[in-house]
Amino acid sequence: MPFSGWHYQPAYFPPPKGFHVGANSHTMAEPLCFYFPFQNPGVAKPQPHRNPQTISQVIITTPSTDTKGVLQLAAQADRLSIRSGQEHLMEIILDHHGSGRTEDYRPAMPLILRW
Repeated sequence: MPFSGWHYQPAYFPPPKGFHVGANSHTMAEPLCFYFPFQNPGVAKPQPHRNPQTISQVIITTPSTDTKGVLQLAAQADRLSIRSGQEHLMEIILDHHGSGRTEDYRPAMPLILRW
C-alpha cells in the first residue's frame, strides 16, 4: 500500500476487493486519502461516448499538518500535488489548461477547474 492505513470492504465490491483508507481518516482537517489496489490506471478501456478531456494535474491545498505522513506519500502519485496553504482548495487542470478557460467555484465550493 502506498501509505499506512486500513482496509475497508464495502458490500458492493466482491472480497477481497476493497479500499485502502489512509491512517489519517479520523482527522477531518486533512484530505481523505484512499487507494484501490485492484485498479490498474495504465489500462484504458474503450469508451465510445467518453469525454476526451484528460486530467493533467490535481493540486490540493490544505492548512492541515500531515499527522500520519499519509499526505506526503500520497503526493508522490503521478499528476498530484499537495501543498500547504491557509484554506482548503482543489485545483483540477484538464488538458494542460490548453483552452485557457477557468471556472472558480469559491466561495460556494473550494474548487477551481482549468481546461
